[in-house]
Amino acid sequence: MKKILYITLMLGLLCTVNAQVFKTSGDQAVIGRMLITPSGIPSDNAYNGNLVITKPASSGQYINLIRQGIIPWSIGTVYNSSTFGIGTGTSSDASFTSPLFTIDPNGGKIGIGTPTPTSKLHVAAVSGEGIRIGKIGDTGNLTVPIGALSAQYNIDFTGYRDMSVDQIGARISALRFNCYQNNVSAVQKTGLAFYTNPIGTNTGTTDLIERMCITPEGRIGIGTPAPDQMLTVKGKIHAEEVIIDLSIPLADFVFHPSYNLMPLSQVEQFVKTNSHLPEIPSATEVSKNGMNMGEMQNKLLQKIEELTLYMIEQQKRIEQLEKNQK
Repeated sequence: MKKILYITLMLGLLCTVNAQVFKTSGDQAVIGRMLITPSGIPSDNAYNGNLVITKPASSGQYINLIRQGIIPWSIGTVYNSSTFGIGTGTSSDASFTSPLFTIDPNGGKIGIGTPTPTSKLHVAAVSGEGIRIGKIGDTGNLTVPIGALSAQYNIDFTGYRDMSVDQIGARISALRFNCYQNNVSAVQKTGLAFYTNPIGTNTGTTDLIERMCITPEGRIGIGTPAPDQMLTVKGKIHAEEVIIDLSIPLADFVFHPSYNLMPLSQVEQFVKTNSHLPEIPSATEVSKNGMNMGEMQNKLLQKIEELTLYMIEQQKRIEQLEKNQK
């Protein structure tokens, strides 16, 4: 009987506590819908939330997480704004003014390192910091689509050095190439294009000029959007040293005893007919197709070695003539 009475008493006490609303004098603290507010908003106007924290001052509505008075983490609205933020401060801070991460209520723009993001994701880096995806030793692949327009993935570089904040100074853009098999669209090939802004007169993209591209096949074009070789450059190249690997034998075969040296009379006839040396491309061919530097250098070496043989032969004839005149 005592056990039954005890259980009945405990159940009644629990039900009574559960049904009651806890209030403080002055600042409110309501358990049930968990309204905690010094602003005077009644508990029945809590925006349908289960936990509401309000504050009339412009310092922000936020929660501090403090570890022994060291570097409190603040979560809530940023000073004098409706922006949600997460940041740090000191135990003596009277308001939330140093957010590290923010969400703008106007459009949901996210800021990292900036309290005023201007894009859907705005990362403000200092002292060489930035965005890093993955690390050495990571397994798997990461796919990061970047851009605002449909089917366009870009990385825009804005506000660099003396440029205005919203000025687009450079861009890396993904290039999409449509592939078809039997008139059916297949998997899209993609490449990269690199743009710079040499004019810098507006905040849009009309000043951007493509400077370099990488095709899906790995060909690199500088000054041209359509490279036809692994590296195609439209313009001059300035290099301290260039090393060319030949895929053909060096022209020293000219000095082999079995080499068939064309007589000078035939060389003369060939030049009169074709206006260029034998085995050397004509000006028309070079103008149309360009020239292979390694192959051309080897051909020129071949002609120099042939010329050396002609000179040796001429020298022998001169010596023989001088000998006959004695």
